[in-house]
Amino acid sequence: FANITIGFVPIVMIYALAIAFIVHVALEYTDWGTRIRSIGGNREAAARVGINVRMTSTVVYTLTGAFSALAGVLQAASLGSGSPSYGNG
Repeated sequence: FANITIGFVPIVMIYALAIAFIVHVALEYTDWGTRIRSIGGNREAAARVGINVRMTSTVVYTLTGAFSALAGVLQAASLGSGSPSYGNG
């Protein structure tokens, strides 16, 4: 599955580029991205202007975990196996 290539480009690279593009568009061109940048700049000021800091932070941390899990699955698929020590280094 993960060792498939299109031309000389591995399919995992295409997945990564597609996800990076979608995240870029979401962060740069949506109100949600503006709220995330506001929270990153100053949590207290973002809360004072009415941004639900707790909910937005929870969603961001959840998405970060999901993307990390996806990266782990794709790495295990490309290596053909998994080991807890692959990430050490």
